[in-house]
Amino acid sequence: MRGVAAGQLTAFSLGAVFLSWYLISGRSRLTLNFSAFTFQRGMFVDILKVGAVSCLAPLQSVLTILIFTRILAGFGTETLAGYGMGSRLEFLLIPIAFAFGVASVPMVGMAIGAGLGDACAPGGLDRSRRGRLERRSGRIDRGGRPAL
Repeated sequence: MRGVAAGQLTAFSLGAVFLSWYLISGRSRLTLNFSAFTFQRGMFVDILKVGAVSCLAPLQSVLTILIFTRILAGFGTETLAGYGMGSRLEFLLIPIAFAFGVASVPMVGMAIGAGLGDACAPGGLDRSRRGRLERRSGRIDRGGRPAL
């Protein structure tokens, strides 16, 4: 297990170093300018109020999977492998669902900002109808997961 942790740490560290270098080098459209940076405590606290709470959901998911993995380890290799595959599939589906939500929020915000608040409802209804149709066709089960 130490190799997995070391691999993750190495990969993410190298990725962060490369991204920092790229942004500082001036080759990207967005450049970091530390000379213009001023620390504003109030803004930092406001961001942390939202960010600290939002960190709890992924932490809860990971802790739940760790706890269940420990519990299921006593039931044998096959059980543990089955649960491991299911939990990985769930982690793959989370970003897909998140992407739909992330795309919907700006669309609704732009419509409300443009005074077209009534235009928000049809898009939401369309997405909910599509979800119900996929559930009825058997492609998605009641829990929102792809039917196997």
